[in-house]
Formats: sequence, structure tokens, C-alpha cells
Amino acid sequence: MRIAVISDTHLPAVANSVQEASLHWAVDHVIQHGADLLISAGDLTASGDLNAAHRALAELKRAGIPFRGTVGNAEWREPATAKASIAALTQSDMFKNEQCAVILIDTSTTHIDMQERRRVQKEVEQLSGQTILLITHMPPRTIAEDSRAWLESSIAKWPIDLMVCGHGHRYLEFEFGGKPARMVCGLDPEKAYEGPPAISWLIRESDGWRHEQVPFPGALLDDWTTSQRNEMSDLLGVSCVEADQTLEHLERLIELDVECVELRAEALHLPGLDQLVSKWRGNDERVLSVHLPNIYWNDGQQSKAEKDIWETAYNAANDLDAAQMTLHPPRLAMDVYQNDPSVLERLADRVLPYLQKTTAPIAVENLHMSPQHTPDQREFACLPDEVLAWRDALRQRLGTQRVGNLLDLGHARANGIYSSTVSLGHWFATLGQDIIGYHLHQLDPDTKIKRCHFPITGIYGPGIAYGAFFWARSTGQIARKPIFLEVRGEEDRLRSLALLRDVLAQNPTQSLA
Repeated sequence: MRIAVISDTHLPAVANSVQEASLHWAVDHVIQHGADLLISAGDLTASGDLNAAHRALAELKRAGIPFRGTVGNAEWREPATAKASIAALTQSDMFKNEQCAVILIDTSTTHIDMQERRRVQKEVEQLSGQTILLITHMPPRTIAEDSRAWLESSIAKWPIDLMVCGHGHRYLEFEFGGKPARMVCGLDPEKAYEGPPAISWLIRESDGWRHEQVPFPGALLDDWTTSQRNEMSDLLGVSCVEADQTLEHLERLIELDVECVELRAEALHLPGLDQLVSKWRGNDERVLSVHLPNIYWNDGQQSKAEKDIWETAYNAANDLDAAQMTLHPPRLAMDVYQNDPSVLERLADRVLPYLQKTTAPIAVENLHMSPQHTPDQREFACLPDEVLAWRDALRQRLGTQRVGNLLDLGHARANGIYSSTVSLGHWFATLGQDIIGYHLHQLDPDTKIKRCHFPITGIYGPGIAYGAFFWARSTGQIARKPIFLEVRGEEDRLRSLALLRDVLAQNPTQSLA
């Protein structure tokens, strides 16, 4: 018996995402290699969006074989559509043949209610000598204490020869209730931790279940040509985050032959910067970006200090002949924007005289929700439609060709609840070829979605897996533009640069977790 198991695909509300591509590949793989049963272990969608649920089901039905599925915690994130999505995605009636039975338990809320317990117990009582393959979304350690105790005592009594769960986005072997258990890898390329996103195969043999993983090739670099690798490596640059140390940093970047550099506006007054930039450029084509100062709403008033720093920044950026400029959306509370969207027009008019002084492209960067904020307290421009509203206000004044987007992957993933409901796949599909630059940095290993600008220590986590980025660039969904490592701390930043250069120079399918 051959069973294909997928878990944690996290399809976003928008179509044509990297998550949808990985699911499409997985179904193709099942069709090509043949299976007796296709199982989803939960989190097919990113938020329980009903359109995403329907797209996922349509894809799974394409396999043309029996399907069983349970749901995960992600399916509860969108209250308006959660129940309808869960009803559509739950296909948990027992599947059995002469050898074994597949039983699914809903642990999506971390509680196993009495109705679910009775349903599962009834299925167990219907068995006639078969052993059980038990499927659930939540690993036992994440299930509520009472439900975990019931599940553990039940598993100890039931004829189970393997328990399979998802949720952890990594492969893990353990025991529960005295029986063998496996946590399977997720299929989502941006949340594949400690290894690539993969489909799992369970193959029934005389002595039990054999487990195999097949990674999604789109998230790997195996098929990249030398030209593709060199192109991305050449565009791999650095943002000089600590403005007061820019001169020292730039000297090291010259030694390391870094071709793309971003300077902060606060560094542009440093004596000798222009000569050092000329030395860095040499006779080569290099990309110099300037990270412009923030724009503050401040009840509609612009302070003299803000005027001065903008004037200084633009004059210096022009003198340095910057190739492009990074611009945050205005710093204003979301409720201010919701109460009066015209504030964007007034703020665009405020900065227009400065923006007209140069012809360099403007890259509008996405912000992220601060850890101390809730969705109703957050700042403007944490979501794609808000970023696009500011970008389009500038485009109306400067033209479409002058204004694009800078996608900060770390901000998109350190974005509170939106880090899951509005994934990188969502951002890639929305911004696409309008992106003219990227910021890369990793999430805090301890707090994950709350803090960012940490060093990149591998391509599979701890908070961002870069397979999604590789897929989007290689397929042309997003533009192949400069990448600035916005890691805090020079040594961590340069170690991150060295690691990514090494990744692009080699073929690290599994080696850099």
C-alpha cells in the first residue's frame, strides 16, 4: 500500500502563489508515481480563506485517487470563512483495506471534543484485525492537556502501528502512547524548517511502514544554471545599517567586491564618503541605493528638522549619483488613514518637490506590525494593498516607471498575525515584476514573527525558508533585482553574505539547514 501525505501547504487568499505551485507539483508527483490514497494532515490554507480552500480541493481531486483530510489551526484564522472552509476540507471518514485502516482525528483547535472522540472510537470498534495509521495535524505536545491524556491512553490501547502529524514544518521521529510517531515535513517553501519542503510517502511493507520524503524541486537550486547562480550572487548586496560606521563598512565591502550597496540617509554627511563611493565603484557598473528618511504625519505638519534632513539627503544622493532610492511609506497610525485616506495625497505632495530633484527610481518598502501592537493599533503599510496605495499616489505624480516596490522579506514575515495570513507567497504574487529591490534578514530564533533583522544562518529557517524566494526569482514571478542584506551588526551581516554566496556557489539541497 502506498500513501502520499501532504501537510502545511498554507495556500494564501491570492492565486498563483509559490504555495500553489508546490501543491500542483505534489499532485503531479502522485499521479506520476501512483498512490492508493492521498492524505492532507492539515493547514492546506494560510487562513481558512474559502477561495483558497476550493482551489486546494480542486488540485487534490486532480490526482484521481481516494482522498482523506483533516484540518489545522490555520484554517481557523479567518473567522468569516473558517467554518465553511473547514467543512469543505474535512474528509475524515475511515479508509481501510485488508491490511490497515487510516483514521483521522481533528486536533485543529488543540482540543479533541467529545463528539470527535466518540466518532473515532466508533471507527476503531469497526476494525476486524487491521492495524491503524493515525493522522492528526497537531503534534501531541501542542494538544491541550485533557485531550492529550485521552489521546495517549487511547493510542496505548488501539492497534496502532504509526501515528503521523504535521504542524511543525520539519521531520521528526518520536514515540507517543508507546507507539511510533512521525512529524512530516511541510510543503510550504517559505516555512520549511531544517530541510526543504517535501511530500511524504508511507509505503506499507511486511514489517511496517517505510517513510520517504521527496523535496519540491522548485525550492531548490539543483537545476539552476551557473549563469543563474552568478546573476543572483552579483546582485547580492549589503545595507549599511549602522550609519555612523558606514565608512569602515564600505572599506570592507570594497575588499569583498560587493556590487550592490545601500547607504542610510543619516550617513550621507560623512566626510570622505564621496571619495570612498568612487573607490568602491571603480570602473564597474555597481548599484548604489540610498535609504531615504522617514516621512511622519505629525498631524499634517512637517517639522524644520524633517525638512532639513530631506533636503540634505536628496542633495547628497544626487551628488553620489544613486541608482535607486528606498522609501518607507508614511509613518502614521492605521486609524488615521482609515478615517481619512486623503492623507496619502497630502503627504505625497509634501515630498514631491524632493522626489522631483532626481530621476532615480523610488522603491517603496513594506513596513511590519510592531510586537507591542494589535491589528487595530498598528501602523499603516503592513499589508500589500496599503503599500500599493502609497506607491500609486507617488506614481500619479512621478509616473509608473519612476516608482516601484522594495520587498522586505523579513518585514513580511515579522508581521504579527499577518505573517501567516499574508505570506511571502501572497506578496510575491501581488508585487511581482514591480519589485526593484529586496531586503533580506532572518527572524529572531526565539520570538519568530515578533522581531527581525537577525543574521541568516541557513536557507531553512528558523523563521524564513528561502526556497520560496528561489522559486519566485527562478520562475520570473518576481523581478531579478538587487538584494540588500539588512542584518544588524556588521559581522553578522558579512557572515550572512558569505553563507548566501556559498549557497549560490554550491548545490546545498540539504546541507544548510
